[in-house]
Amino acid sequence: MVKPGSPRWQPYRDIRARCVESLPTCSDAPDILNSSSSTGGWDPKTGQLAPGISYPDEIDQAFANVDLALRAAGGKGWSQVYRVRIYTTDLGEEGMGEMVRNLKTWMPDHQPILTGVGVAQLAFPGMRIEIEVCAHLGDEGTGHKDHEV
Repeated sequence: MVKPGSPRWQPYRDIRARCVESLPTCSDAPDILNSSSSTGGWDPKTGQLAPGISYPDEIDQAFANVDLALRAAGGKGWSQVYRVRIYTTDLGEEGMGEMVRNLKTWMPDHQPILTGVGVAQLAFPGMRIEIEVCAHLGDEGTGHKDHEV
């Protein structure tokens, strides 16, 4: 977990910087870029969770932030995603329904591998969802075959 004030904190503050600057190449697989962080439901302009944001709105924003991150990395967005990991502090019906709705909305033509993980706490106070994806950007993206956000 990245703690506020640590050297890896800044990438959370600026989603574009995180996509471009914090994606080192794996030494064992040079065609894969990895990110040690995931994308949450924060405001991409401020890097902060909106005070009092509803869980459904936080989920919607997290999915939109993934799309923004993929496009900032040179991709086309969710259409290139082949693996999704969702970390959440709330496994209730409302949240799960919102996640399924977003998955169907953002990826109407395909169903990537999906892993959902219930956790006690995420990186920021009040944060309830983090989404990590792997996408095949091919020649259209950074020049690497795969990209993890």
